[in-house]
Amino acid sequence: KSQDPQNSMSYRGEYERVGMSEDVPLTGDHQPKRLQQIFVCAVLVIVSVLIGVGIDRGIIFLMEEPQYTVCSPPSFSSPTPKNFIFVVGDGNGPTAITLTRLMKKAPLVVDGYFAGTVRTASDDSYITDSAAAATALACGIKTYNGAVGVFPGNLSASGSIMEAAKSQGWSTGIITTAFVSDATPAGFTAHSQDRSYQSFIAAQQVTSPYPADIILGGGRNDFINGTLELAIERGYNFIDHATQLANVSLPVLGLFAPERLTYDIEKELAPHQPTLLEMTKRSIELLEEQNNPNGFFLLVEASGIDTNEHSWDAAAAYREGLMLDKTMEYIMNFAKKNEDTLVLVTADHETSGISIGRDYSKVFYPEFLEAQTRSTSTMGELLLGSKDRELIRNTLKTYAKIDITEDEITKIEQSPTKWEIRIAIGSTVASRARIGFTTADHTGVDVNLYGYGPGMQNFCGNIENTDIPSRVAQIFGWNTFAITESLVDLVTKP
Repeated sequence: KSQDPQNSMSYRGEYERVGMSEDVPLTGDHQPKRLQQIFVCAVLVIVSVLIGVGIDRGIIFLMEEPQYTVCSPPSFSSPTPKNFIFVVGDGNGPTAITLTRLMKKAPLVVDGYFAGTVRTASDDSYITDSAAAATALACGIKTYNGAVGVFPGNLSASGSIMEAAKSQGWSTGIITTAFVSDATPAGFTAHSQDRSYQSFIAAQQVTSPYPADIILGGGRNDFINGTLELAIERGYNFIDHATQLANVSLPVLGLFAPERLTYDIEKELAPHQPTLLEMTKRSIELLEEQNNPNGFFLLVEASGIDTNEHSWDAAAAYREGLMLDKTMEYIMNFAKKNEDTLVLVTADHETSGISIGRDYSKVFYPEFLEAQTRSTSTMGELLLGSKDRELIRNTLKTYAKIDITEDEITKIEQSPTKWEIRIAIGSTVASRARIGFTTADHTGVDVNLYGYGPGMQNFCGNIENTDIPSRVAQIFGWNTFAITESLVDLVTKP
């Protein structure tokens, strides 16, 4: 249980948890007792390591099964993978993962599959944006922030591993909770000098010589000027409601929202939209039904972690992390039943410099995050431009279950933009939970890498983000250089 803010855990409490008293000196006449205490603590540590535990404020999380070392994996029925599932948690840095685990109050599915860390710098900055990061993860090259699938010098197209897979007979698909022309899915399926050319990117995605068999997410507003009609003409089965997933066949274009999908913290506001888990489950089913002898490549992006961290909305961000965890459970179960599938899980970058603990205190109060029922984005839309102080007070009371101060009301009231008001609202909750942020943008922190399946031993240690697609291409025999050559005349701007 969380402790009262006025009574944070004392050092005596810490000693009592390991059977020691802070009043007992560790020298002189008490030396035998000291050795006994050290021995007991050492045994506890060794046992903890052997059974694989996670400790959170006195709660011990037992792993559901023994961990194995992904760098020395067990033998699989096939030494070479047939399928590849690449999961990207946008902005899902190490602390965001820790926060999700704490809020789940149990281990995350990926915890037993840690392989290493990934460096994320772009060609022109120590701190990447999502477009340059996606290009690195898809094409194996460093490019400038804002670029999607193009070289930083001549701005020509760089072939991606997904395009190479498609050209060599694999089935392919992209899933995202953002709009499908957003940076991460675009990095695998399009080539644009600027990520903001979203309608241009959408048109490329459906007219590509290497089109994905599955495109699911938001972003219907980007399919303008006949792009949607062109996709249907080219054979895509278009759907815009979650219930249509059950009966659709490949190829499928699912656009379930004008922009990004509704966040999981308030998913009841959009019952027609599928969850990340539902889109992933149905996509794998469709790919299995197709029974392509070569296999498939599926990209799964959980984008809401990043966008909520930009808004300093820890409550909405961890809910996105929980949905990703549920999705990973399904993916890992599939991979274990089908030992010909390589699964990689990482983030494109860290976002917001989020911390658990702040302001010279060693406490964290998760109940404030659990109580919030609407995103700061939704609350911000309700309050942007409002001078009604009672409306501001009641909105935070209704959706965040907190009583805000007059100064906090003034800060929200005086926020002139949608991003500033989201941060103003988010900071009121975060300060009570003792969650901190260093920036409203990305950071240069290395991100975690997890994985399972044949070939996983090639992804251990601290590696560059560009190493991932390079090694994947080698494992599967995908020739991205041939794709680059085939796209040499592709126009990369509107």
